[in-house]
Amino acid sequence: MFKRIFSLFILSWLFNSVYSQETAIKDFDILEHSIHLPYEFKDWRYKQSLGFSLIYLPKDWLEQAYSLPMLYYKSNFFLIKGFAINTDIRTILAASDIAIGPSWNIKLSNKLFLGLGYQTSYGLGMLYDLGYDNTLTVWGHRPYLKLGYLWHDLTFTLKGGVDFSNKIQFEAGSTSLSGNIESLNGYHVSLFLEQRMFKNKSFSIGYTSNIMKFHILGWPAFNYTKNMYHIPELTALFNF
Repeated sequence: MFKRIFSLFILSWLFNSVYSQETAIKDFDILEHSIHLPYEFKDWRYKQSLGFSLIYLPKDWLEQAYSLPMLYYKSNFFLIKGFAINTDIRTILAASDIAIGPSWNIKLSNKLFLGLGYQTSYGLGMLYDLGYDNTLTVWGHRPYLKLGYLWHDLTFTLKGGVDFSNKIQFEAGSTSLSGNIESLNGYHVSLFLEQRMFKNKSFSIGYTSNIMKFHILGWPAFNYTKNMYHIPELTALFNF
């Protein structure tokens, strides 16, 4: 008798679990859980995600090619009529890149979405070990355009942007150098894929092709030249 009751209990639990999972899948809308797609979300809504960004620095900067991971936090605060405030923070102990600014997002059709945005960027490098006492700060501007596409339960977002450097300051001990450079630092093109992970949570993976003169992650080998270098970047974010 006990075995029969236990077996019925297990079967009931499995049925409820499967049913709940199927219900969650039916209720899940990837548009409501996307972090990259230029979708016009509900007013006054805050979305955030956390993951990492793996960046491959050029061989010319560090004598050999390095790939270094940065902790990546991204958030979107949706205002009204498609406007939003977007924040991107990438950081490790010695280098951080912070970008924040507004965007305008619109639905072109049931599957196609468009976004226009701008971010002010702030790069910070700090190194106080191995005989170093150096700090570097860089201010910049990043206008960009996004094109999003919905395919079944997946979203694809293509993003293209320009990176302008504005002001740079370098300190080494008691020595301080600063100036306004007002120059084009580079371009970037990104492609992001987002889908459901479990329950009502989603995740995204992406690839960015950066063509840049300077990246904050390589600041210890600081060398700001007219040459542009290819800096690939892989990202993975978990939306919550």
